[in-house]
Amino acid sequence: MRRILLLTPLLLAGCDVAPTLVLNEFMASNTVTLTDSEGGTPDWIEVHNNGDSSISLAGFSLSDDSTLLDRGPLPLDVELEAGGYALFFCERDVVGDPQVLPFRLSAAGEEVVLSYDFGDGPEVVQSLTYGTQISDVSMARMPDGDGDWTEDTTPTPDAANE
Repeated sequence: MRRILLLTPLLLAGCDVAPTLVLNEFMASNTVTLTDSEGGTPDWIEVHNNGDSSISLAGFSLSDDSTLLDRGPLPLDVELEAGGYALFFCERDVVGDPQVLPFRLSAAGEEVVLSYDFGDGPEVVQSLTYGTQISDVSMARMPDGDGDWTEDTTPTPDAANE
């Protein structure tokens, strides 16, 4: 089986905030690895503050579609400390929970997009196109924040990738 994985980082001129928040790990076929507050096993995406100071998540969004960049706005009132992680569940049916995104990831492959709204609408900060995923195996950057994407049979949601 062949897996395709493309990561497109976008360096944004004049911005010292957005590029420090990065896609860090995700799981598109979660069957037993992690449960949500309702006991379900939704897909999930982890972002990581790769910077030296805290960063507000206001203005950031996650999506599974580069034509719908503001599909999953991140919570406005969350500050992520330097080196910190934030975990978001992908559950189309849940409304009103700031930790839940309004879409699911496809285990057959698609994209994960992190965007930031600089005032003129959202722009892609990073995007990742991935192929078919194995249940309960995450795709993780090793080392955190700027390493290569690797299949991880011991996922570490909301924590450092090992």
